[in-house]
Amino acid sequence: MLCIKSTRLRKKGFPMNQACMPPRNDLELQAALQRQFDGIMSGDPRRIMYMLAPKLISVNYAGRESCVDYKMEPWMLNAVGILHGGVLSTMLDSTMGNFSRAFSAKSILTLNLQLSFSAPISPSEEWVHTQCRITSITNRFTHLIATAWAESGDTAATATGIFYLK
Repeated sequence: MLCIKSTRLRKKGFPMNQACMPPRNDLELQAALQRQFDGIMSGDPRRIMYMLAPKLISVNYAGRESCVDYKMEPWMLNAVGILHGGVLSTMLDSTMGNFSRAFSAKSILTLNLQLSFSAPISPSEEWVHTQCRITSITNRFTHLIATAWAESGDTAATATGIFYLK
């Protein structure tokens, strides 16, 4: 969680010394990321992140990586009936951004996002799997790489992202 809204955090039951500190191990990182996802799911149902409904699968503090799944829904398909590239881009951006935020305990902004699509994801796939890893982190920037794939195992897209830490 972040330091910027101390009264809001206290109302949610987070002591300020815990809410503002970066995680130090897998359990703290998982808890920080899960709090973010819980916050998303208790928010406005008209927002894209609510509709994407991210599901945290795993974190690895030492490896600086996380896995997040997204359930395929009919609204995510494009005119030809496959997962829309913009939705997949949003999934990868969100996976990297949320992980960057949880790992650093700072507010973030996407500065750069580059994607390469490699295979379509058909509507017969139930889940889209994403994995991201921090490749570099400083006081102001986090650099990440990410991959998305279907249940069939085919890589659908890879991405790199740079996030500004506020």
